[in-house]
Amino acid sequence: MLQDIRRDMEVYEETYIWLKSRLTDKKWKKSRKNRVFYSTHFYCSVRLAGMITTPYMSLAASNLKKEPTPDHCFSPRLVFRAMMDICPEILRDREKFYNLIDFCRHTVKVTSAENEKVKYDDDRNGTGLVPIVYTRTIDKYDDFGWIQKGVGMLKENGVNSPFPLKHLVPDWLTVFEEKCMRHHGYL
Repeated sequence: MLQDIRRDMEVYEETYIWLKSRLTDKKWKKSRKNRVFYSTHFYCSVRLAGMITTPYMSLAASNLKKEPTPDHCFSPRLVFRAMMDICPEILRDREKFYNLIDFCRHTVKVTSAENEKVKYDDDRNGTGLVPIVYTRTIDKYDDFGWIQKGVGMLKENGVNSPFPLKHLVPDWLTVFEEKCMRHHGYL
């Protein structure tokens, strides 16, 4: 991760205990509402744990006259759904679960339009089994151009650098996103 991460142990532990004690595989698969309910609870816990503000800002956000939008670049709801689908064993391992919260707390600064562009959608009208993902997390921020506080514009071989945090994205998240994209015809 990028910095020394301070954990609010009350939030981390209560979230872990609550989800571990209540969320079963059967409950998770029962309905779309259950998946939305539990992933939203995880998101609220991530928010309560506090943001880990990275030094990264999109080029467009750096040109705003107002304060840019802090964006959880690793969408907590989507990450939780991916974890439950691909590697639910994380929910049975306290330290791995805490690391998942740490991961989801990272934010970058973007414009509100960019923030809208990188969101996924819940499949309300379909089966609701998988959300609608348009672009993988490892790709969706690449076109923004990035500035690092104290360093300036990030360049790679003379062109704008791709998203500087993509190396943090776990393979299982990408596998889940590709599954969602195939299901909805985006891959």
